[in-house]
Amino acid sequence: MSEIESLLAQLDHNDEEERRWAAEDLGAAQDPQAVPALVRHLGDACVAVAEACADALATIGGRGTVAELLPLLHSEGAQERNAAVDVLQQISADGLDLLIEQMHNPDRDVRKFAIDALGAVHAPGICAALVAALADPDVNVAAAAADGLGNLGDKGAIPALAASLASGPAWLQCSAATSLGRLGGVDARAALLHAVANAEG
Repeated sequence: MSEIESLLAQLDHNDEEERRWAAEDLGAAQDPQAVPALVRHLGDACVAVAEACADALATIGGRGTVAELLPLLHSEGAQERNAAVDVLQQISADGLDLLIEQMHNPDRDVRKFAIDALGAVHAPGICAALVAALADPDVNVAAAAADGLGNLGDKGAIPALAASLASGPAWLQCSAATSLGRLGGVDARAALLHAVANAEG
């Protein structure tokens, strides 16, 4: 039995400390073959084990890890779903196209989780993808896109955010206004002042 195989077996040990040590060692080994087992244990009953698995997955990274994590965006289990989003935020640059595809998922929650992960990535194409998501039929998804644009800091998003502020639903307007404030600059200030003037008039 190889060292990785031994650690994978240890990951299923009854003792939670043994499982946690296995997860930590698998992360240090950075062997992609450990990814499916680590993903499975994101829902471990022991929070420390689940967190060690998440840390290991973030360390291993790679497109394959992104692909293994995406199904958890559909999970009814909050622990593993939230862990998957957290890891994806750290490694989403390894599989941007896979995450962008999820922005067209029929499930609005999956679309939002994908946007949450993408909003932490500074890479070509992300700004355009988030701008397109401002038109999502679900206001929570659209608002998440607006928040993500504020996080990215790309002033090219200002016209789209200004349009959302001027004519979007109230929840989207709040997110757009916050992001415009974060982006700053003459155009962002003009959009905010215009919105204030319209509200007062």
